[in-house]
Amino acid sequence: MFKSSRVKWLWALLFGLIVITLLTIKLWQQQPSLPPLPEWHAYKSIFLSTEGRIVDSGNHGVSHSESQGYGMLFAFHASDHESFQLIWQWTQKNLQIRNDHLFAWRLHPSEGISDINNASDGDILIAWALLKAGEAWSEESYLQDGQKILDDLQRSVIRQWQGQTILLPGEYGFEHDGVYTVNLSYWLFPAFRDFQRIYPSPDWQALEQSGRYLIAHARFGEWQLPPDWLQLGETPQLATTHKPRYGYDAIRVPLNLVWAEIDDPVLLKPFSHFHKSIIQLGSHLPSWVDLANNQLGEYDAPAGMKAVYNLLENTPRSEHLTTPSMNDDYYSSSLMIMAKLASN
Repeated sequence: MFKSSRVKWLWALLFGLIVITLLTIKLWQQQPSLPPLPEWHAYKSIFLSTEGRIVDSGNHGVSHSESQGYGMLFAFHASDHESFQLIWQWTQKNLQIRNDHLFAWRLHPSEGISDINNASDGDILIAWALLKAGEAWSEESYLQDGQKILDDLQRSVIRQWQGQTILLPGEYGFEHDGVYTVNLSYWLFPAFRDFQRIYPSPDWQALEQSGRYLIAHARFGEWQLPPDWLQLGETPQLATTHKPRYGYDAIRVPLNLVWAEIDDPVLLKPFSHFHKSIIQLGSHLPSWVDLANNQLGEYDAPAGMKAVYNLLENTPRSEHLTTPSMNDDYYSSSLMIMAKLASN
């Protein structure tokens, strides 16, 4: 009798182990498969401090919501849970100090925070990273934190302009007398797609529509490129508050399009045409173009910009264009990794 009970107990235990194993395998198979991101290890060794701050080496060593968002996004794609949490904790403690769930846009290592205005691209990147990690790693707190950021973004920086839903770069300082100043590189199309899937709202689809519209209509200069900063009054115009350049910000416009698999030739052709034209001229690839007079910047485009152009041309990228090094600053290195992610 005792042996019979023990055998039954062992069979029940074995059956339970089999069920748990099968369920674990099924759950593992359902987790999204991320391509490897070896570039992250070089990136974090250069730019990630021990306390969780991503250091902008090209801008006096400051940190900002954008850099923290990139760090979290890259750590997620590298499946680096520890670094993700480290960066997020520093960001919460040091930048999430407003009366809402958005982030003060910049912290100077010695001067601290002098302006608690937010930067919408940083907020979007942080929320995106949180939602992706929360979903993939089954971490409910990340999902909740991401949703709170999105709620406050919708409240504070989304406006209407001529029937288009637009995104202000920050809560304060970008709207005067019905005229808006926007930055088209803040239209992070792949993030909007994930926002719509995880926390649906008409705003995300409307922002994708307005982004496409503005990229198609806000074109200036010989190569018909969008500016880093755009003014929306009666018509789209070069912003009077900034230099009339296509450069370090606007290079992210084609990157964001490709990242979201928006392969509309009408939207992408100007960037590719510019790249090919400069090569045919035998000139250096500039870091910026003055859209008012077509003057080319005297400095070469950094490796990160070149990685974006190579992404557009679907050409192989050499190792020095994909792996951050001490010769590349924070922003160029970030562009390299984003180009890698967009190509997967």
